[in-house]
Amino acid sequence: MIQRVSLVLGLWLLGSAPAVALPRFAVREGMTCGACHVNPSGGGMRNAYASQVFEWLDLPWEHGARVWGPPEIGPLRFGADSRSAYIYIPSQEEGITSTSSFFQMQADLYASAKLHERLNLYYDQGFNGTYEAMGIISIPWSDSFVKVGRFIPTYGWRLDNHRTFVREDIGFAPREKETGIEFGVRPGPFLIQLDVFNGVGGKVNQDNNTEKAATTRVEYAARLGPVPIMLGLSSLYNLTGSRETAEESPRRIAMRDGIIWGASYGRLGYLGETDWFSNRDLGAKKTVRGLAVYEEANVIVTRGLEIQGLYEYTNPDFDLEGDLVHRIGGGFEIFPIPYLEFKMLYRRSVARSDNPVGGINEVVGMVHVFF
Repeated sequence: MIQRVSLVLGLWLLGSAPAVALPRFAVREGMTCGACHVNPSGGGMRNAYASQVFEWLDLPWEHGARVWGPPEIGPLRFGADSRSAYIYIPSQEEGITSTSSFFQMQADLYASAKLHERLNLYYDQGFNGTYEAMGIISIPWSDSFVKVGRFIPTYGWRLDNHRTFVREDIGFAPREKETGIEFGVRPGPFLIQLDVFNGVGGKVNQDNNTEKAATTRVEYAARLGPVPIMLGLSSLYNLTGSRETAEESPRRIAMRDGIIWGASYGRLGYLGETDWFSNRDLGAKKTVRGLAVYEEANVIVTRGLEIQGLYEYTNPDFDLEGDLVHRIGGGFEIFPIPYLEFKMLYRRSVARSDNPVGGINEVVGMVHVFF
């Protein structure tokens, strides 16, 4: 039991980091995540529409008279996120102490500089040493853009909870930032993105070979009468290691292919993601294949109050028995006033008795202050 609790708490601590994009908002409004964020891929600092319109007039329970706005100094804009949490994991064995802990999930400071109407400089500094830094160049042709710098590669939904199987378990945790370039274009109802980057993970600054990793993402947004829908495809290819130093740096190929979807009707919302992944060791001539699924349903009880149901599934290795995990949960979110969120979440992991995460119950409360 001690190993189980330590594992779950460790995952919470390691998996908690910057990312505040809420895809359900994008689905509900029929817009891309970049409509509310400085980063056109979503996540991180919010733009003027999000912080001065959506977060004041559309999101909170009570907005009242405007008394404050995010700071601006000429072309400079600033923002921040602070997520403070409490986690409780009840003991399932007699004589074993339950886990009860406060911790800081996120503390990020953002800055952007509008150097030109088509050039933006963006920086995000996290308290755990991670950062994003990029130049964002807008191109007039078909609402295109180029992003150059260090960022999380674009793939699937940019979920606010990176402990989900479709983020952390397939290599898109918050610390997995990469240095590279991204191209994006928005022809009509489509958003098409291509990223080329080192593919070495967040702890390494330079590549150790000439190969590069790449992700592609295509998103389609439309309305079927009163129902906004979103569909998308994502893919990743990453060859790592070096031919010259194969013993110290084994040659491996990581591949990810996924679909995303979402729809909203009135107070109801639903979205999901399914990813197939494989990791091939060229030296050992062995390939591990797996699957991860995420589903989320939301109901707006009243403005500023939402309830949520979650389901996750992972099979990290099709060739092994007993590693399947189902995770079910639910909770609620309250946005009482602008720039403030309270969240409660319960989750239970269901797996075989010999799986260390099987039977784990988690209760998490969070206070999120943002602008």
